[in-house]
This record gives sequence, structure tokens and C-alpha cells, in this order.
Amino acid sequence: MGTTGMRFQQGRMDAGFTLSEVAVALDIDARYLFALEEESYDDLPGKTFAIGYAKTYASYLGLNPKKIAEEIMKEIGYDESSFINSSLEKRLFKPEDHIEKRNKQWEDVSQRSARHRRLLVSILITLAVLALFSFFGSRLWV
Repeated sequence: MGTTGMRFQQGRMDAGFTLSEVAVALDIDARYLFALEEESYDDLPGKTFAIGYAKTYASYLGLNPKKIAEEIMKEIGYDESSFINSSLEKRLFKPEDHIEKRNKQWEDVSQRSARHRRLLVSILITLAVLALFSFFGSRLWV
């Protein structure tokens, strides 16, 4: 166990918490917290999760989350700039795509609304005509 894991474990024990108590409080699976304490980063769902869980755990224990995250990034070889500059990220987060998709959704909603308004108006006109016929029809029979 390295220094980061020892700080987690020592901080938790100094605070008087069990691993289960911290897991419930943070809503993080206890096995992931254990992996952080043992520095078994391969047991975590991914590098991003390792860093996020470590920051959350560090904050909860009153440790410096930024410093711990930097240490873990070095240990696991996580480079934020490589993620940000990856072609996958560029494809997933092109603002134009989101704007076009949102505009298409609004067009669909407005078209459905217009159809519903036309249907409602035709129903109201039909009811008004029927009401007039029944009113005048009742007057003719009297």
C-alpha cells in the first residue's frame, strides 16, 4: 500500500468510520473505497471514476482532494488533456450537433402542437354546430 492509500485508511480510522459507513454516506460501493485504500485502481470502473471517487473520499475525510487526485493521476497515467483532445470527445460533444438535435425536437413539438390545436378547433366547431342544431331543433318542436 502506498502513501495515498495509507492516507485514506488512516483518515478513515482517525475519524472512527468503518468502510461500510463511509460507503453508505458517500453512496459509493465499499469495494471501490477498499480499492482506493489498497491502491488497486484496476478494480475501479475506470480512470475517471478512480479520480472522482478519490476526490469525494478525500473531501469526506478532510484531506486535500486536489493533491490526492494529482497523485493518483500520476500513478495511473491519467492525462486529462489526452481525453479532452481525443477524437471521441470531439465527436460526442460537437455543439452544432446538440443544437441541431434540439432544434429538430422543438420543430417536432411545435408541429404536434399545431396539429392538436387544429383538432381542438374542429372539435369545438362541431360541438357548437351540434348545440345550435339541438337548440333550434327543440324550438321547432315546441
